[in-house]
Amino acid sequence: MIAVSLIVFYVSIMANNTYYHDGVSLTQKDIASMVLIGLVGILMIFMSVNNFYGFLIGVLIITSGHFILLENKYQKFLNSKTTEV
Repeated sequence: MIAVSLIVFYVSIMANNTYYHDGVSLTQKDIASMVLIGLVGILMIFMSVNNFYGFLIGVLIITSGHFILLENKYQKFLNSKTTEV
């Protein structure tokens, strides 16, 4: 049930474009990377059903993976903005 909640949470964040600046959009590669990160984290959660730390590591994989992906995307956007000026 928690894995489903995580999926719904991240899908709702990605669907709501107010979190992104103009000119920053998700590509199919970004979405595929996010799905892969999510699957790895969910696999970790399911592999350690009886272990709370395994659950936390799975959530950490998902959250940090998505954060790193979106942070890199935003940094590329900022770098392209500074080179235009």
